[in-house]
Amino acid sequence: MQPANTWSSLAFVITGAAVLLGARNIQSRFFGAILVFLGIGSAYYHATLTFSGQFIDVLGMYLVATLALFHAIDRRAKMRSPSLAALYIGTNIALASILYWLPSLRRAVFGVIVMFFIILERAHIRNLIRAAGVLALAFIIWLIDYYRVACNASSVVQGHAIWHILGAVASWLIYTDYLASDRLSSQYVARIRK
Repeated sequence: MQPANTWSSLAFVITGAAVLLGARNIQSRFFGAILVFLGIGSAYYHATLTFSGQFIDVLGMYLVATLALFHAIDRRAKMRSPSLAALYIGTNIALASILYWLPSLRRAVFGVIVMFFIILERAHIRNLIRAAGVLALAFIIWLIDYYRVACNASSVVQGHAIWHILGAVASWLIYTDYLASDRLSSQYVARIRK
């Protein structure tokens, strides 16, 4: 069991609950629910250190990352909701299969998803710069912990736990930036229609 990593996973649950409390549409509620799922899955993994825990933890990461990716795709393609939902579900079933059969690829697959997200969102990156900065800092701390540069397994402060907390903060920033950009887009469309 990894106590610090288990408890820090609850940062995603808290962030998800905050999103759910302020949600005004189905997309926001879905994002909040996925963050809660991610937090619970991560806590389960770090409490049990089992393959099933790892699967649920990483699946939660995929669900969040692909939701951001498909939001970016929708900005460009303006897909119909049923088509977008089917693509999201199908993609995550494929990712879950890869995760189950080839778990050693989990980090590379997550990196590819994030890379495609960044490529698609480059036009909106100004809105996401705060989230990207927090994620970059989180990733550096995670690497320092992962490669045991500064790691003490018995310490209350763990790099991976900081990764969880900063990941939850970045998720909140992505959510608020999407709200702001969607609100601005709606106001722009309303002005054009007047």
